[in-house]
Amino acid sequence: MQSLKLNLSSYGDPFDKRTWSGTSLNIVNELKTRDALGCAFDFKARTASRVVAKVLMTLTQRFYGKTEVERAPLMRKLAGMRAAYLSSRSPFPQHTMHMGTLCLPLPSILKRNRHYVYVDSTWDIFRRFATNISDYSLQQIGLFERLDAEAFKSVDHIFTTGEHVRENLIGHYGVNSNKVTVVGTGLGTIAPYFGKKDYANKKILFTAKGRFKDKGGELVISAFRKAAEIDPDLKLTIVGSEDGLKIDGHDRITTLGFVSMEVLQELFETHSLFVMPAFYEPWGLVYLEALACKMPIAGLNRNSIPEFVGQGKHGFVFENETVDAVAQALVDAFKDQDRLRMMGDAGQEYCLNRYGWDKVLDRILETIRLKG
Repeated sequence: MQSLKLNLSSYGDPFDKRTWSGTSLNIVNELKTRDALGCAFDFKARTASRVVAKVLMTLTQRFYGKTEVERAPLMRKLAGMRAAYLSSRSPFPQHTMHMGTLCLPLPSILKRNRHYVYVDSTWDIFRRFATNISDYSLQQIGLFERLDAEAFKSVDHIFTTGEHVRENLIGHYGVNSNKVTVVGTGLGTIAPYFGKKDYANKKILFTAKGRFKDKGGELVISAFRKAAEIDPDLKLTIVGSEDGLKIDGHDRITTLGFVSMEVLQELFETHSLFVMPAFYEPWGLVYLEALACKMPIAGLNRNSIPEFVGQGKHGFVFENETVDAVAQALVDAFKDQDRLRMMGDAGQEYCLNRYGWDKVLDRILETIRLKG
């Protein structure tokens, strides 16, 4: 009996660790380890096609507002044609998983065999929570919503990172619950920390490689300033975003910009609370990296945070996104260091037992086998 082989298509080179923060590469590597990889390819349309498409979209831009090239219908059609063609050329064309919806729906005349999609969000979730949604015209919002709905309808099965995405697919898009499986993700590049943690140091960590506002950077800074007035022993370290370097000076706030992996690893090991009150963060591998280092997490009550926090077992949920509410929560978090320690231990155990790229592939391949 022939073993299952899975093709993987992604927006960008799947062998490049920068593509989708390394998610594609991690899945490819796990498939290779199991001898389950058919082929892996970039579904992004070729340069000549992209140039022509951009010209056409620029000419028609006035009909629906600001052009977002890759999400627009023409580019998705080109990507879909490429994805369908390359998957059909695989030595094992029966099963193909697409990373995201930017090549979907596939042209029906070219679609062969079984196709799946792996997503960490939906357009509807983005529409409701992203801070830059006002950049899009009403025509665009409706168009992208329709294209995502068609994309989800067109595939044989949908794999999601988290429960909140599954619930959105079922509740908002009307996808049959039997067609959606939560598989999670693996961990990021930060290694788990098993040493002793000092929860009395009152060190708070916030990281953001980009989308500083979306990830709650401005809210964290304002809330911390207020919290530090109540508890002057609190300390905040901001890492990874150039926007963080622009804040006015504060003697309890350290801004580092981008740092080496060695320095970042040390920060995760030495800080005792990770805070990222993201308005829109599709998943947040950084939350898992924090939990793996016995650092309780805190964020707004949306997207992946409720799942990660586990009803208060592994951290804190901000029910209110005001400066006062977040500030008070930061102060309260350090009033009970034993509670923080228990959260840190429980969070690490939960994280390491639940998440891992081997576990992701176990769930994906088992589902595909069961679905035939």
